[in-house]
Amino acid sequence: MIYFFLFNLFIYLFFDKIKNIYNVYDQPDFIRKIHKKKIPLFGGFYLILNLTLIFIFHLINDTALAKLLLIFNNQKEALIFFFISCLIFVCGYFDDKFGITPFKKLFSISFIIASFLLLDENSLIKNLQFAFYSENVELKKFSFLFTFLCMIILINAINMFDGVNLQLGLYSFFIFLVFYIKSNNIFFIVLIIFLIFFLFLNLANKTFLGDSGSLLLGFIFSYFLINFYNRDYLEVEGVILLTFLPILEFLRIFFHRLLKGNNPFIADNNHLHHFLLKKFKLIFVIFILFLFFAAPYILFILLQISFIYIFISFIFCYFLIIFLLIKKII
Repeated sequence: MIYFFLFNLFIYLFFDKIKNIYNVYDQPDFIRKIHKKKIPLFGGFYLILNLTLIFIFHLINDTALAKLLLIFNNQKEALIFFFISCLIFVCGYFDDKFGITPFKKLFSISFIIASFLLLDENSLIKNLQFAFYSENVELKKFSFLFTFLCMIILINAINMFDGVNLQLGLYSFFIFLVFYIKSNNIFFIVLIIFLIFFLFLNLANKTFLGDSGSLLLGFIFSYFLINFYNRDYLEVEGVILLTFLPILEFLRIFFHRLLKGNNPFIADNNHLHHFLLKKFKLIFVIFILFLFFAAPYILFILLQISFIYIFISFIFCYFLIIFLLIKKII
């Protein structure tokens, strides 16, 4: 554990020198008034460095490898996960560096995910078991398509959810904390350590995750949500509530852009955080967003409140707040 902490501390302390090695920046956006200077898109590279260090350390240490494989079915699947993570990162890197078209990015991610599911059949969702429905829904021949769509939607939702500073970082922190509680595996502690140092850099406006980071996080989330569901670490309701806000935001924005005749993958200023920032300071915006992505799952797990009640209530609150902000009632 100490090695990973020292590695991340080293990156943090010498960030101003290290960032120039990667040399990928988000240019000033005066039109959308996001930031007025170029910001390093170092977050994705920072994350893949940590993943690489994790796998190198565990592969040369038999005891550590045995612990790592507790969250994978075998060493082959662990290596497939790492290989696909690298491909996702490279896809995001090319978008950050050269600005590939949304269609090319979607096609590339889709091809990578389809290849992944063909290589790792244990990552397929083969059935759905809801607490409020007694029957076990067998997906059978639709298993591949359903899993593929779930992963693509979540990866793109997480990519879109990377809005203001701290937003995706805190969401990721919460997800990895849940993963650690469910698995008690050091793998997620290392990722949490990375996120803590990244959040300090992000708060200081020194770096963003970039597409390389948000796409990679989306893949990691989707992989372990499916993995933990298949292992009975998570229930369907828990998975839905953990991904509630990013997917709801994605679907609303996606169809809103389509209805307006716009490309659904071209960025705009219609996200929840954009509306909130017009009224409140960043710290309060982050607090509201944190409540939306954390409270549903916490209420469901700790207070045992009905999933249906939580789900409907938070959807109502989400659209009510959007309506009030658009109409400038609040």
